[in-house]
Amino acid sequence: MQTKEARFFIPKNPIALANLNNFFLQTPSFQLPHLQEIKSLYLMMQNRISSFPPIIDAHSEILILGSIPGVKSLEKQQYYAHPQNKFWKIIFELVSEPFTEDYTQRIQTIKKYHIALWDVIDSCERKGSLDSEIRNEEANQIAELLEQHPNIKAIFCNGGKSYKNVQKLLGKDYKLPIFLLPSTSPLHTVSFEKKLEDWKRILEFLV
Repeated sequence: MQTKEARFFIPKNPIALANLNNFFLQTPSFQLPHLQEIKSLYLMMQNRISSFPPIIDAHSEILILGSIPGVKSLEKQQYYAHPQNKFWKIIFELVSEPFTEDYTQRIQTIKKYHIALWDVIDSCERKGSLDSEIRNEEANQIAELLEQHPNIKAIFCNGGKSYKNVQKLLGKDYKLPIFLLPSTSPLHTVSFEKKLEDWKRILEFLV
């Protein structure tokens, strides 16, 4: 018995296309957990990339925000997947857990220590992985996410692009403290030791 190949059709009618485009751009990722793959496919066909749904639950106490996943992360559909990105090594060092390459265990570990992850940008156009190449970006609904998770005590921005966008989205006088941390990206050529020392700031807010 032959099975029909699943296909995703883009409407040619300009009104229908505009409605579909608005739906994907205006609906935050955390409200579309089951449609994320379709959304990503659609945006790729429009020469755009999209962020992942947030990793967060009712016990999360700090929120770490990046800009938007890089090329390697998009390929693997994993946060901070580039082997030279120091994010996971820093986190595991800070919480004194054995480092692992297993993504499921990585997510379990940050949840264990009440760490949430997301990005400030929902979708954009970008060549490569450089934040400086980001164009026509649409913001994630950070404020709405925080309202739904009142246990969050502080926001930490992984790099300058994230920090700049968060200040624009939430304002400089937001009710929660917002901290700028050095980017864990290999493109930010600061030593691992220096990054680790600066990232120790998150320990003040972890149980």
